[in-house]
Amino acid sequence: MIVKRVENKSGEGPYQGIEMDEWVLSNHGDNNHPNRFEDRFSTYLLEKRCKVNLLLKDNYSNIDDYYFGFELKRNLNNWFSKKELKNLKGLGFHVVKYEISTKYVLQGKSKKQIMFLKSKAIKLGETK
Repeated sequence: MIVKRVENKSGEGPYQGIEMDEWVLSNHGDNNHPNRFEDRFSTYLLEKRCKVNLLLKDNYSNIDDYYFGFELKRNLNNWFSKKELKNLKGLGFHVVKYEISTKYVLQGKSKKQIMFLKSKAIKLGETK
């Protein structure tokens, strides 16, 4: 599957880093932008961590193993307005496409965003 993600050249999303705190709070502190707890991603990882076989090398139960993004362009455009994407571009962020198997993708409870395993994703590049 092809997924889209907003990130900078270092692979960081717009919700990382102290400099983004003001932007996030002023634009996305509402019900239209559920955080990872509201979208049940953290609950999923906790349940997975509790069930993991300790002999497995890769249990993928750490939130840092994942990126957040969107399966559908419509969802990305509903999450970020054109103005927000323009402002983020000015801060060094771009929409990037990744290819990943659906077995490494988790849909959020809200059906607005997805979480996917970084190590299994192939970066295809920026969208135009």
